[in-house]
Amino acid sequence: VVLHVLTTGDEYGVCVSKDVSETIEIAWLLLEASTLRVMNQGSCLVRPVSTPITDLCTNITSLQYEDVQDAGSFARAIQKLQSAITELADLERTAFSFVSMDAWDLTIQLPREARDKAVVLPYWLEHARVYELAEAFFFLHKEGLAPAPAAGMQKSSSNLCTSLGLQVISRLADRMPGTPAVSPQTMQPGSKPRRAMDECHNMFSILRSLLRLSQPIWQTKFPFSQPIDGLADYVTFEEENSRVLFLTNLPAETTQSELESWSTQHGTRPVAFWTLRAPDLQPPPGVGFAIFATHDEATHGLSLNGRALGDKIIKVSPSSPMLLDTAASLLTSFPASKNRPRPGDWLCGLCGFSNFQRRQACFRCACPATMVRDSAARGNMVQSAGMPVAAAAAAAAATGYFQQTHYNGYTSPPMQNYGLLSPGLSLPSSTVVTPTSPVFRAGDWHCGLCAFHNFARNIACLKCSAQR
Repeated sequence: VVLHVLTTGDEYGVCVSKDVSETIEIAWLLLEASTLRVMNQGSCLVRPVSTPITDLCTNITSLQYEDVQDAGSFARAIQKLQSAITELADLERTAFSFVSMDAWDLTIQLPREARDKAVVLPYWLEHARVYELAEAFFFLHKEGLAPAPAAGMQKSSSNLCTSLGLQVISRLADRMPGTPAVSPQTMQPGSKPRRAMDECHNMFSILRSLLRLSQPIWQTKFPFSQPIDGLADYVTFEEENSRVLFLTNLPAETTQSELESWSTQHGTRPVAFWTLRAPDLQPPPGVGFAIFATHDEATHGLSLNGRALGDKIIKVSPSSPMLLDTAASLLTSFPASKNRPRPGDWLCGLCGFSNFQRRQACFRCACPATMVRDSAARGNMVQSAGMPVAAAAAAAAATGYFQQTHYNGYTSPPMQNYGLLSPGLSLPSSTVVTPTSPVFRAGDWHCGLCAFHNFARNIACLKCSAQR
């Protein structure tokens, strides 16, 4: 199902911020997977309830409020899409996936808007299975099968069409499914507005082009073999009664207090937050984990998906305690303040606290600075192709590969649905990770439920929140 969604928006987020934008048009093409024959196509205008159609929106889509003032509701558009799909496929027997430029509309926009408008999405739309055309293009480029993208290329259909030598379609005339286009207009990228159906046909052209380019590696590295499978992640989350959620797209230098305030504002109360250590002199990876006291609270915490923190829209996904355990040696607390470390400041290897250069022992856990330096000198941080594991994981997150599923990534169970390392940064099978064990000091204690090592001052387990 090739799907595109047009929404209200504002260039500076003054009139319409991203976490309250509304759908104004949905369009789709239903394709037969084996032949790519167009079996059905349709679109539906939607009347926005609480946000205006700004000049920017009109410039991009050509839609004005007069075009949608008599249109149906968001719920009606979802019902129309659902009817189109169920008429062609028995969903209990037939598997299908969505194709889009990126997963934003399907994993963030539609679920968030449905919650805001009390619309119940079908399970295959609430937890969508999505193939991202932009990621497939970049994957084929790395394999030497696709042309080089334009410098600073954004993930848009017009840019991908230009890179692939395809015509960009704007304002296609209505036509029957499977028949040739009627005098399509071509344009330079960004010169003319495009409706949702235009974008669907542009993505269809990109999909066919990428499939042709990938033929030499179909048997080994097919770029459409591993989608972003939200349903598989959610099923695993439920089966494990997980209390862990994964946060991505966090603002740079997000602090512990900001996360606590943000989650409380939206009616959730995680018991702990963790992020990943970034390599020296590198920006924070923008990812983290939220740990809840119960599975039900974690399930409710999924409602944070699509909410704004500062100028960023946060993606919140189901995760697993197995992933948290695997990344244990890389975890650290979010900073208490936005003060940047100065040259010479050092991170404690035991608790992750940032210490000033002058300190001879960690301010939080009293670990001697000499122990941290000696440990680094001995190379206890295992190297993989010359890169520390912590640096590899942080770099993977920073490059956008920190997803629950990704293309040809590290998929060894039990992390199949919770990818940790990006393609190219996966640990070789011969690599053995041996994190340093924290020093047990007077007053420290091990949790009776999860065996986590807690410092003396902790009155509850930092990992599972069990009382001391």
